[in-house]
Amino acid sequence: MRSSHAKPWSQVVALTERQEGLLRRTDLLGLGYHQRQIRRLVLNGRLQVVHPGVYAVGHRAISRRAQFQAAVWWAGDRAALSHESAAAFYGWIREDPDDWPPIHVSVPVDGVRSRDGVIVHRTRHLDHRDTMGYGELTVTDRVRTLIDLADHLAYERLREVADELPSLPKARLASTARRLPGRVGAGRMQRLIHSDDADARSVMERRSVRYFALHGVPEPDGRNVRVHGVLVDCWYRGAKLVVELDSRAHHSRRKELTKDRHRDRALKRQGSTPCASSGTTSTPATLSPPTTSSNCSGLDAERPDDRVTSRRTPSDHQPQRLLGDAQAHAGRRKRVARHS
Repeated sequence: MRSSHAKPWSQVVALTERQEGLLRRTDLLGLGYHQRQIRRLVLNGRLQVVHPGVYAVGHRAISRRAQFQAAVWWAGDRAALSHESAAAFYGWIREDPDDWPPIHVSVPVDGVRSRDGVIVHRTRHLDHRDTMGYGELTVTDRVRTLIDLADHLAYERLREVADELPSLPKARLASTARRLPGRVGAGRMQRLIHSDDADARSVMERRSVRYFALHGVPEPDGRNVRVHGVLVDCWYRGAKLVVELDSRAHHSRRKELTKDRHRDRALKRQGSTPCASSGTTSTPATLSPPTTSSNCSGLDAERPDDRVTSRRTPSDHQPQRLLGDAQAHAGRRKRVARHS
């Protein structure tokens, strides 16, 4: 029997709809329900225990976000979703809905311990600078999440996760890493921040760094920067040359091809020369020297090893033609404009 001071069940249901279908024991106490009434609601099935002190209403299956929320609520007020679970929340890691992995949360050193389905990471350093609020859910921010992942992931996997970010926040990563001394993954994080290919966002872009260095192609003035409002892979400011590293895996469908054409037209209208290179990224392949400088098709992915290979024997000066052709093309366009 409900206490005379308890709110109607309809108000309980309305609250759960604002909280991912979840309730805390403190929510129920605030609505006038006593401990004995809460136990009775659990016994008759109106409340399902997700974690101690955290309930779902009825038999409704809860979403993955609700599972995250329940774990963080159970871990305490200062807890935050972290590590692989935070990466999954941001969309960097895909989880199998048929076999959900354990949820990772970070708590202060005096916090709770791990339980079935929840892995607890105790830390001395977790404050408002490291977390973000998404409604009722507290999550470590993107920088702290990357630093946490560096403690558990091999460098190659960490690099793949970092590729999911629009850009690598190197300055914030460096300053936050200094604030969190003694981390197991400190070496991997320093490598990520200071590597020559830190601004690259894919395997093909990273291999282009080695390719350019090996074949004497000048390093672009910017990687993954906006030119005339368009995000481009490589930008040579003086030559007004844009080099796009378009792998077949991501640029073979009609939608991507249409987007690429619109991008090229926008760049040409602003006087820049777009140049696309194609390659295959389905295997850990390498870049071959250019066979034609007009479309940069030499940045092609071929063999699963770390050597730079080619289908043809190129001239020693072929890679340098890339910028030369672009500069010549830009000069011809200016001369035509003057005489027209």
